[in-house]
Amino acid sequence: MFSYRVKEGDLRQRADTLVQREIPQLSRGHIKKLAAEGRLSFDSKPVTAGYKPKSFGELRLDYDLKALANVPYLDLDIIFEDEDLVVINKPSGVIVHARGKYWDEASIASSLRRYCRWPSVSQPASLEELRAGIVHRLDRGTSGILVCAKNQASLKDLQGQFHDRQVEKLYSGLISADAGLPDTGLIDKPIGRDPKNPQRFKVSRYGRPAQTLFNLEDKGAKAWRLEIRPLTGRTHQIRLHLASLGAPLLGDPLYKGRPAPRLMLHAQSISFQHPKSGKRLRLAAPEPALFEEMLSRGR
Repeated sequence: MFSYRVKEGDLRQRADTLVQREIPQLSRGHIKKLAAEGRLSFDSKPVTAGYKPKSFGELRLDYDLKALANVPYLDLDIIFEDEDLVVINKPSGVIVHARGKYWDEASIASSLRRYCRWPSVSQPASLEELRAGIVHRLDRGTSGILVCAKNQASLKDLQGQFHDRQVEKLYSGLISADAGLPDTGLIDKPIGRDPKNPQRFKVSRYGRPAQTLFNLEDKGAKAWRLEIRPLTGRTHQIRLHLASLGAPLLGDPLYKGRPAPRLMLHAQSISFQHPKSGKRLRLAAPEPALFEEMLSRGR
């Protein structure tokens, strides 16, 4: 059984949003189904997934949380760690948060909980700790640097830095050698969801502003390596922006990139202010050997 006391900041937010915030492994679709079965309640009265509490009270979901505690985990590749932060080199193919139909898949979030020895999600007292963790996200196929917080104060500070664009991120990516991309450029195109495919995004004048800088770093016979600096942090931003110029990343079929063993995008380095000391940190994750191998083919 999941129980949550609605606070002032929760008022007039959807019940399914509040539940998913506390239990990210559950998709909103799953929560909606449970609510339809009468298993979601507010102050002991059944409510729908879209119910918005107008007063303080207890939100309850009749669900066995122990099933979520027995998910597999990964051995994390730690780049940096102290009492406030842990910075991970995420492998390609691993999801950051397991939810919905992927709830029982090994993820960075479940592995981080185990690594930091946080209590399992089946223990209600641990929910405050479980919200500390992932500061930003990387797509499943993207490898590289991922910053995680060990406590709420660090999480709030780092999220503020991302929001205020005080974090500098650098990616490396491979595109096809015949893409015809200029050596350098700024892509300034707003991004919104593709109404025809919920998995994709599209350039849309009704979307959110997004800017990406790129520089050509190296040329191979079949692939070019780009240094990419996203100035904003939209979902799929780098992938979509490059595809919009006719230069999709290799290994990105969603945006019509040519086949590759994986999505050829790597979060290479990051720079931010330490949430406690205020010192500027600059951390890097080595580029996977596959990038150089593909760049060298045909030379």
